[in-house]
Amino acid sequence: MNKTLIRTLIIFISGCLVTGISLGTFAYLKINSLNKEKHHLEALTKNQKKRLIKFNKNQIRLNTELDGLKKNKDQAYNQTMKDLIQAKENANIDALYEMGLKAMAEKDHPRAYFALAQVFKTNPTYKAIKIQYAASKKAYEKHRQTLFNTKLKTTYLKAFDQQAKSQFAQAQVNYKQVLSMKPNYKDTKARLASVNRHLDLRKKTRDLEQNKKWLEATYRIGFNAQANGHYPQAKEAYEKVLMQSPKYKDTAKRLIAVITKLPKALPVNQATPKAAPPSQSCFEKGVLFGKCSSPGKKGPSCNQLNLSQAPQECKGDPAFERGLKSVAPNDGQSLLRGLSTLLKNL
Repeated sequence: MNKTLIRTLIIFISGCLVTGISLGTFAYLKINSLNKEKHHLEALTKNQKKRLIKFNKNQIRLNTELDGLKKNKDQAYNQTMKDLIQAKENANIDALYEMGLKAMAEKDHPRAYFALAQVFKTNPTYKAIKIQYAASKKAYEKHRQTLFNTKLKTTYLKAFDQQAKSQFAQAQVNYKQVLSMKPNYKDTKARLASVNRHLDLRKKTRDLEQNKKWLEATYRIGFNAQANGHYPQAKEAYEKVLMQSPKYKDTAKRLIAVITKLPKALPVNQATPKAAPPSQSCFEKGVLFGKCSSPGKKGPSCNQLNLSQAPQECKGDPAFERGLKSVAPNDGQSLLRGLSTLLKNL
């Protein structure tokens, strides 16, 4: 019984040892395989990093080249440059070269020049690029000159037509553009001078019309103010009119008439004239002033009057003016002159 148990134990232990050795061997082989795979993956990762770095460098270089092209491109050929940039991003030098040759054959000179110029810049020894690039450049320059001449002629003819239709402002702009392109082009200078004279005359005529409207409007303001008894406003309006046009209508006469209605301030060193007796009306005071203003007229009543100023209470009163004029037939021309002076100082 014991022998059987011992034999069983020996067999069990032997089996365990064989199993352990087998499992250890399998684990070793598996770990070794995993290490090899790890080293392989690390090598691949390192290689991918190198490729990514190289790709990024190429991308940066490509973007730098594209930025340079964008900065230097001619604005008249934006669409062409856009196509070339797309070609640069999506095609190789062979495609650009073939594009340039095809554009040359189709007489698309801008596209041909820019495509072949890129090829020449990238690889000056590529196939027959030197010959093709030189030909495309010459054709492109001739093309640009043709466009320039066409624009010059078209702009001149446009200005010529506008001048004939009296569209002088538009003609002036286009003649100036022609001269900026070619200073001695045909008779552009003479035509521009003629257009400028017409514009100056038109401006002067317009200014004159505006001045006439302003004079009439200002005159009417003075006229209405005078009619409504607003003499300071009327005086101001008439003075403005006379400053611009001294002989405009009857403005001068109206200004004199308005001034006679304004109160006059007394000089500082001049005594205030004594008023006529209160019982007298403005008409009676006017008669008294008229009589006292006649040559040789003296007396207590006249001595109390300042013959250069009307009484304050009668200024602007028509009755006072009628009283002054009522004595004129009896005293002749000298009295009329005196009355005229007095009326001006009212």
